[in-house]
Amino acid sequence: MSLDYEVEYNNRARVPDHAEIFARWQRDAAAYRDRMKAEENAELGLAYGTSARQKVDLFFFPTPPAHAARALYPWRLLALARCRDPQPRLGRPECAPGVAVAVAGYDLCPDVTIGQIINQIRTACLFLWRRFGSG
Repeated sequence: MSLDYEVEYNNRARVPDHAEIFARWQRDAAAYRDRMKAEENAELGLAYGTSARQKVDLFFFPTPPAHAARALYPWRLLALARCRDPQPRLGRPECAPGVAVAVAGYDLCPDVTIGQIINQIRTACLFLWRRFGSG
């Protein structure tokens, strides 16, 4: 039996109103990001590399970042839309007070290899380590 991988892995085709759902997520997340930025609880679009997609968004809850616990989310690894597109799943991270969350974007296949993506995430980690220190 032969599998049609496009049919098996194209979840958007299984949800007819996926475009509306994605648009709602983007609106909600953009509003959240704007509010976090206005409250000075976010730094958005920090470049860690040379390409347009190599950016990190930081969210603070609400401890100053120098003393915050840290969590990094490589965007596509969580199977959410495009790199750093504002999606509420990470645009509104559920974190305890005192946690800083970094959402890292990176280049996508087929423009780069999986190995290059791994190196970009390593570079994002190094960027955050340099910013916050090792402890």
